[in-house]
Amino acid sequence: FYRRRMRLNRKITLENERYRQLYDLSNEYIFEYSFEKDEMAFSERSARLFASERVVSHYFSHLELELGEGQDIKASFDKLKEDGSIVEDVQVRMPDGLLHWLRITAKAVYDPEGKPILAIGKILDVQQEREEMDRLVAQAQNDSLTNIYNAAACREKVDEYLRQDENDKGGVLLVLDIDHFKSTNDRYGHYTGDQVLIQTAAVLKSVFREDDVVGRLGGDEFCVFIKGVQDKETVRHKYEEVREKLNTKVKLEGSVMTVSVGAAFAGKGQSFTEIYKKADAALYVVKERSRDGIDIV
Repeated sequence: FYRRRMRLNRKITLENERYRQLYDLSNEYIFEYSFEKDEMAFSERSARLFASERVVSHYFSHLELELGEGQDIKASFDKLKEDGSIVEDVQVRMPDGLLHWLRITAKAVYDPEGKPILAIGKILDVQQEREEMDRLVAQAQNDSLTNIYNAAACREKVDEYLRQDENDKGGVLLVLDIDHFKSTNDRYGHYTGDQVLIQTAAVLKSVFREDDVVGRLGGDEFCVFIKGVQDKETVRHKYEEVREKLNTKVKLEGSVMTVSVGAAFAGKGQSFTEIYKKADAALYVVKERSRDGIDIV
């Protein structure tokens, strides 16, 4: 009996070690949470990840009071109580002070009356996965030269905004052409021409809000959609700001950098294509007139 018991204990020890090694290789962190006590029990490895005690009482109070966060995690656990299981990505501030994306996978354990008493689950650090996803999205949406939105992304984002514009705030679409850009390429070379495009994109990003849509439609043609603007005075002010910054930021020996701009107001239910046609027609008027100006319709 003693020998059999010793062999069984060795077998159990070996199995536990195998599972521990597999767990270490999996990059997952185990936890158990008590709904009744608001108590979080971390595995040893999980506690090291969060620089935490193995058992943390009043867990969500601890997150909110000591770390100043935890609302996203609490919302996930509230959902867990209702649905019985979750797979959620949340941002958590780690001991290094940086926000990391973590994927929480958990299941609820119920008592005989159907009341949730425990949650058991695992945590996976998906920061690199999210960064790669963001990189691929940016790569698909951004112009490769200027790193602002490409034509397809501009169209998609303007159309989406106008569909969801519940308060009918509308906006205005600006279509910009760099005056005599072909001459710039011929005189200074394509490298300088590319630098002009890059600097123009940087000026547009600096003048307009982060929430506005700034993109390159192709060649030397750019567009800006200013959300919530419906008056010509604001549009003219923004044009003058762009014009001034281009003159100071974009340096061409013996030349002054100017742009022609056509602008068209937009409202809910309209499409990018519809507004673009109006703005492009206004741009044509400026070019016919003498360039270096703006026309608003």
